[in-house]
Amino acid sequence: PMAPAILSQGDSKEPTLEGHEVLSQIVGPVRIPHDDPYWTSQLRHLRIPRRLLGKEYYTGARQLDQMFRDYFLRLVASNECSGNFVTMLRHLTEELRRLRDGSEIPQSVLDLAVAVRVFVKLFAETCSAPDLLFHFEHAPCTALSEEEAQTLDPAAEMLFVSFKGFQKKLAAAEVISPQSLMKAINDWFEAEFPADAPSLGARGVVFRDLAQGDVVPIHEICGPEGRIDQGCRDVAVIPLALPVTDGVIRGLLTEIVHFSVLLTNQQAAGFPRNEGTAIQVQCVLSEVLLTLCCVMSPSFTAASSGAVACSCLELLAPVHFANLTTSVREEADGISGDSFLMTAPAQGTRPHFVFLEGFVELLGSGDCVANASHFLRSMMAHVTGEVDAVGDDLPVAVVQQLTRRVAYRSLMVLMVVVCCGTPGHLQPSAVESSFAELEDAALATVADAPPQRGLSFASILRVVTSRLSEHLFPLLLYVLVCRVKKFRQFCLAQTDPEALLIPVLRLLQSVPGLVDARSQGREIPGAGPAPPAATSLLLVLLILSSDKSVCQEASKTVVAEVRWYEDRVLQDVNVVSLLILVVLRTAQWNFGASKDPFFNGACCAILSNVALHSPEQLHWMAAAKLVDIAKLLGRGLSRAGIRDEQEKALESSAKNLFSAVTQLLSSCLEGHKLARNPALAYSLLRSCPPQLHDPSILADSGTDSQYTNHVCRVVGWLEEHCEVDDSCDYETCSKQIVNDARKAPADLGASLDSRKPEPFEYRESDATYDFFLPVVWRTAYHVMPPHVCWSPLKLS
Repeated sequence: PMAPAILSQGDSKEPTLEGHEVLSQIVGPVRIPHDDPYWTSQLRHLRIPRRLLGKEYYTGARQLDQMFRDYFLRLVASNECSGNFVTMLRHLTEELRRLRDGSEIPQSVLDLAVAVRVFVKLFAETCSAPDLLFHFEHAPCTALSEEEAQTLDPAAEMLFVSFKGFQKKLAAAEVISPQSLMKAINDWFEAEFPADAPSLGARGVVFRDLAQGDVVPIHEICGPEGRIDQGCRDVAVIPLALPVTDGVIRGLLTEIVHFSVLLTNQQAAGFPRNEGTAIQVQCVLSEVLLTLCCVMSPSFTAASSGAVACSCLELLAPVHFANLTTSVREEADGISGDSFLMTAPAQGTRPHFVFLEGFVELLGSGDCVANASHFLRSMMAHVTGEVDAVGDDLPVAVVQQLTRRVAYRSLMVLMVVVCCGTPGHLQPSAVESSFAELEDAALATVADAPPQRGLSFASILRVVTSRLSEHLFPLLLYVLVCRVKKFRQFCLAQTDPEALLIPVLRLLQSVPGLVDARSQGREIPGAGPAPPAATSLLLVLLILSSDKSVCQEASKTVVAEVRWYEDRVLQDVNVVSLLILVVLRTAQWNFGASKDPFFNGACCAILSNVALHSPEQLHWMAAAKLVDIAKLLGRGLSRAGIRDEQEKALESSAKNLFSAVTQLLSSCLEGHKLARNPALAYSLLRSCPPQLHDPSILADSGTDSQYTNHVCRVVGWLEEHCEVDDSCDYETCSKQIVNDARKAPADLGASLDSRKPEPFEYRESDATYDFFLPVVWRTAYHVMPPHVCWSPLKLS
């Protein structure tokens, strides 16, 4: 009998591979049929060292790579003829399908999943996307043997095209041009593989020359270089999409979704007792999914076709916000007011993630479990730790560590799927629609079948805000607030500032210090995008500030003590003052660091939204900051002699921020609000920007003069009627200002337009996806341990 293949520690400290016969048979040239007892009996003896699945999972991934590498090199050479790896993928799919009934998970399933994960990773690092599709879906597929070739007419010019083991013979007269070849293939697919026919037009096809083993575009098959003038040619047609007909990867992805949903609903669905092993399997399956989803299909407009699968991590870079601006919605849209959105010039062809796109399509066409809604909720449950981490097969501490590991992988999968988007499409994908329709279990109106663990918005908000300093959690908060309507309504209804606003403000105010610390010793570029985490949180504030109730509640809610703002202790400060302080500090930092106009525009939009609701009882520090920023901007705008384009861009940003600041100043001094903002009146009396005394200085700056005129009139009246002694303390002066402000005439605001502007409302655009998807991938690359989903690359 064949000895079991056991990956054990052996006598040495380093794990070694003992009993190689089982793996040697898989990587050999002989095909092992799907119904061969080898898959159900001998392969079960495969064992991965327990230490490499436990506390040494991160450090042991490289060792697993080394153990399997020799076998992989033989497998990549033999799989084209044997198709044994395709059968191995099918076997894992069947093993996962058997677990749908909630039976206990055999240890052999975990070992098999780890072996598949290592092989898939090595394949992805070696092959391009078309090669991966061939090895995972189309093998075995070989050229004609010498005996078969001899039976053909030597003078005949034939093209043999194969797909998923089926072959079609085309005469040379039928393939005289790429158009004629595509027509012949289209006719063949519509007759034999109707489910895969749409993929031909959507993403196109490439071909694999079975004799040479090269992937070539269609013009090399029928063009001048590829004329069939030397007998016969064998090629495999590879649509750049996941096959639907007998799809191997689609079947595996379906079972991965089923397993994740079943693990999430373990209490309702009667999941097995060995939950520790189940969480380990979920972790490995998530890694397989991440490795597949990062595969980027190369462009075949050029002759080169050798792009490495994981090269997306090296080639993709975030789209700079330097060209992103605000845009005004037209009345023809049926909505009045301003819309703040990302807009950017064309950045070339958007990369095509062939497996990620196929996975999103699969979620949109799945059955009652393997669909977008159930999968997204299961991922959210893993991220927030709502899956019970109790197992009788592993120690509790180990299971809890595995749960945290699954949470990070689930977060990456969730963000990749949600942020892939369907830019340019009129209709959102099923994943986007399902994500937008997530709802709190307490408010759910639709019963789930099978039983589905519901989501708790309170739990999600608590977990996400407590981990905003970690990895992708700021982006997760952004997509939840921006895209999930019911979650956004839940956030708007929060009256406790510690639930959302305070955590966001606390992290935002720390961004300048963190970025400046990381930039020490390096030259800071002249312009570039702000940190994605800061951009995400700033957009969350923009969305929240467009709601009237949030702004009004922020003025009324007072925090007794704040210790996190610039190492100072602020006493009795209302939330709107904290908001103004943080946004102004962030905007000021942006002028000296990133010089990002979009980031500056978001700050301006937030301040303008706050100004619409006339904040009251501004803290003295927020009032002083407003006056100082107005003075600084006014001094800069009053200067002449702009020299280059960069200074022109900075001047435009300064104009926008000055307009927002003066609008906010004006709103706080308007009518009865003057008496309710003594700190601001006191700051203006002590140190009023000279440009506000003489608005003509800014006449050519392009700023809105109505706000500067109003502030100028109010300050002039205060200077004339408020008798403030320089020797008086702040409290005494404030009381005097309040008493005098109550006598202010109503016509001080006569210069203001009676029609209030509409608040800025944030909308997403195609540029949103162009920015956030690379951010997700680059974060995933740096967060995932080396050699788990991909090996380290030299990133610029």
